[in-house]
Amino acid sequence: MTANTTDELLSDISARIQLPPSMHNVAVERYGTVAKYLERENSPLKDKVIEIYTQGSIAIGATIKSMNDKDDDLYDIDLIAEIDPSVGNTPDDFLDALYRSIKGERGSRYYDCTERQTRCVTIQYKDMHVDITPMIRVSHEHQTIARAGKISHADPQKLQEQDFVENNSAGLSAHINESMPDVQAFSKRYAVLTEQYDHRFLEKRAEIQPAPEQEDLASKSVTTVALQLIKRYMQIAWSAPDRKDFRKPPTVVLSLLAAENALGNGSLADEVIHLSKRIAETFDSNQPLTVCNPTYPKDILTDRWPEQDRLVEDQKMLSDDLYALARDIELISQLSLKDKKDILTKLFGEKLTERAYENFYERNNLNTKQDTRAVVPKTGAIALVGITKPSNSNEVTPPKKTSWGGFDED
Repeated sequence: MTANTTDELLSDISARIQLPPSMHNVAVERYGTVAKYLERENSPLKDKVIEIYTQGSIAIGATIKSMNDKDDDLYDIDLIAEIDPSVGNTPDDFLDALYRSIKGERGSRYYDCTERQTRCVTIQYKDMHVDITPMIRVSHEHQTIARAGKISHADPQKLQEQDFVENNSAGLSAHINESMPDVQAFSKRYAVLTEQYDHRFLEKRAEIQPAPEQEDLASKSVTTVALQLIKRYMQIAWSAPDRKDFRKPPTVVLSLLAAENALGNGSLADEVIHLSKRIAETFDSNQPLTVCNPTYPKDILTDRWPEQDRLVEDQKMLSDDLYALARDIELISQLSLKDKKDILTKLFGEKLTERAYENFYERNNLNTKQDTRAVVPKTGAIALVGITKPSNSNEVTPPKKTSWGGFDED
């Protein structure tokens, strides 16, 4: 019975870190607008963008907000832009063409909020970062495997090291989504919380309008929600001062291993414990490990982590972190409501935990925040927020084959 309380608190915390359905709608609008903008007159990529589609966390419904001192809602949205290979010859050529096309002329829409990265171009909105990675498909193998291709890796300060990197993020996202267990009872409970949180979120963000057809976005797999909690925990663990110079473990690796090791019994606490242990076991090794995209093995998901001088050390650090998370969640399940709070705060942050507790007390009509009983929620229901199952129509074919609207004010 106490486990139900733990599940409810964990779900409430997850609701506050994920991309709300209304913001998902904003993200879709924005990448549709970007697609059209790339096709404008005088764009270096006019008639050269074949399609744009989501990749990474947003494609599997596992986006969480970034951590910052102000506790703002900042989300990272990742897109792939397939570009005609005739645009250039080197990795730098494609990144530069995409950068110039998005940035545009002085005074234009994205001029002051566009940054070039090593593998992508970033548009910095006040509430999200949109990373657009250029891809080309040039080989026979690329043409025979859906959406396999090459992305650019080119640091402007180290162009002698530029290279193309094999990629099939679309295939990986499909594999992860297909591997997630369907636990309808959990998904329905989570959808209730998702919708409640989204209404509260919208009350604070008058400029965002509710998105239509939110049902699929609100119904998440228990494994996806557990993955989001693990990602949040990793954010906190790897933000420690003694790790500030270390590269973080790639979330795509966590996502793949979570999907392939899903428990799916309907308990969120059990899912976090199980996934943490399985991922920890994977990296609990004295030998460097390589994780590949199962849909396209040339796509090496660990190509930049761990770094060469910290191969075993970083793997061991990740493993130890996740073993510790599993132990703490197992301990929390045995504690009273009051005693759970300190550990949840350590794992996921003070503000998130405080708000989760406030909603828990309100939902369950508890009169005191000092209650030490093993509280059993009235309904056992999880109240949460989020998006989950990503839209099946996650691609945009510019310029006029999309029905996405634009946000003129962005």
